[in-house]
Amino acid sequence: MDKPGFFSNLFNSKTGASLRPEESQPENFDHLPSQFQIGYDSNLIRKLREDHAELLRLFNEIKAFSEYGGYAAMSELLASFQMALQTHLMLEDIKFYTYLQQLLAKNTDLSSFISNVKQEMDGIANAVMCFTDTYKNQKMIDGKDAKFKKELSEIGDVLLKRINLEETRLFSLYIPSYQ
Repeated sequence: MDKPGFFSNLFNSKTGASLRPEESQPENFDHLPSQFQIGYDSNLIRKLREDHAELLRLFNEIKAFSEYGGYAAMSELLASFQMALQTHLMLEDIKFYTYLQQLLAKNTDLSSFISNVKQEMDGIANAVMCFTDTYKNQKMIDGKDAKFKKELSEIGDVLLKRINLEETRLFSLYIPSYQ
């Protein structure tokens, strides 16, 4: 009997459902001098959307190669996907989520929601990094084809849901601060 993959618990949870109350408290940025606060970037949402498109392109390329047994190119594709995701997540974490937490610090409901979404993204990122680290070596995929495809499918589902959440709901919260 197969044990559940390391994605199953993460991907079956709802935003913030597995967080303890002390982890979901919004950060208070009022004490930071203004030079340490993140400012609004009018090009950020465009850049994040471009990153999303590139991540989906790479993911679809990985999926296509896996469907046709093209594992020779898989290591390079997984490394490219991992690098693209890491750079996207750094930008998103610092310039998007931190800015929103600053902007919405006085709205406890929205600030708490953003904090939960950010923490969930950290969990998703860790799971995806484990996946790419595991399978970047071509020999690791051979003989584990079904498991690889299952985990790849789970990643695709979560990636699509996450991109949809960000682009349809969260990006609309990113507005200039007029304080």
